[in-house]
Amino acid sequence: MHVPCIEAWLEEWAAIWRTGDLTGRVQIEPGRRLRRSLGRCHPTSGQVRIHPALFEPENAELLREVVCHEAAHAAVHLLHGRKVRPHGPEWKHLMISAGYASKARMDPNRLPPWLRTAMQPDVLYR
Repeated sequence: MHVPCIEAWLEEWAAIWRTGDLTGRVQIEPGRRLRRSLGRCHPTSGQVRIHPALFEPENAELLREVVCHEAAHAAVHLLHGRKVRPHGPEWKHLMISAGYASKARMDPNRLPPWLRTAMQPDVLYR
């Protein structure tokens, strides 16, 4: 699924994070098998999978935050390699500089009720 705004978001964050071209290094697609998390990133390959429900127009704000969360994992890998923790200080710095809270898990109360009931609240990000 191609969502044009995602490329613009990646360009914006790449400029803030000084990572170079994130649009060419991060591939974002719906994760049809995601059931208990909103997103998952494989930093070495740059592959990011996002819960398919987030691609619905009414979830655009949440989609942006989840894409930022996962893209920050890829950016940390580009900037620091494999030696940093997934939600360590380097990742937290990128999230804060992009304007988001630096939390590994999202508050389930921020999710639409139908999505909240479909997911376990303690495993919303990977």
